[in-house]
Parts: sequence; C-alpha cells; structure tokens
Amino acid sequence: MADLLREHAADILAFLLSFTVIARLWLAQHSIVSVLVRQNPLVVGLLLAWTLTIVFLPFPTTLVAGTSNDGLAKLLYIGTMTMSSALLALLPRVIGRDRSLRDTDAGPDVLPTAGTTSAGLEQAPVVDPRLHRAVIRPARRPAGPR
Repeated sequence: MADLLREHAADILAFLLSFTVIARLWLAQHSIVSVLVRQNPLVVGLLLAWTLTIVFLPFPTTLVAGTSNDGLAKLLYIGTMTMSSALLALLPRVIGRDRSLRDTDAGPDVLPTAGTTSAGLEQAPVVDPRLHRAVIRPARRPAGPR
C-alpha cells in the first residue's frame, strides 16, 4: 500500500489541490446565490458554465502536477481558474440588476469573488511546492540561442 501511495503521490497532491480550490470557489458561489429566491435563464446559464469549469478543473491540475514544464498545461490551468472566477464575478452583477430574483433589496455580496483566481494559484505551494514552481514561478531558461 505504501508503494502504491508513493507511486501516485503527484496524483494525490493534485487531487488535494483541486479539492481545496473547488471548495473555495464553491463557498464563494454559495455566498453569491444565497440571496436568490428565483432564477432566470441567464443565472442558470452562468451557473452551468461555472459548474463546467469546476468539473473540468481536476484535469489541468493533474496535467500541471505531472508535467511541471509544460506551458500548455499551465495555460490550461490558469485559463480554467480565470474562466471560473470570471463567471462567479458576473453572477452578483446579474443577480443585483434583477430585483425579482431576490427577496431582499440587498444584492449579493461581491467580495467572495475577489481573489478566487489567485486563491487557486496560491494554494499550489500549500499542497505541493512543485505545483507552485510549475504554475506560479516557472523555471527560467538560461540565456542563449534558442
């Protein structure tokens, strides 16, 4: 069992990173939609698109964990985080503009969306320093001809 866990350590760390990031994003989403008493097609569409980014996120996370110098894997991870955060940032604006969606005059809290992208990137060193180096601080190539 110990050999199996060692052999899949990068996968397990990628899973933990995904879980941590998804939990933070879900808490932000939960706070935003807590004022909803109704939905409209735009809110449903934004939530479904956001859910797609959440379901997809473990894939680029695993790629980054397994291939620390692959620029496309990094781009896919950062792009997924950016899309997820952008969709969350749109939700309070849509909900805030349509009073019929809420049972209160107070709109949704926009603060939970602040920093969700950077939160996902900052979690990388907590789970595995290799992920932090791969996503945030890629190794610099020596100067010279390419």
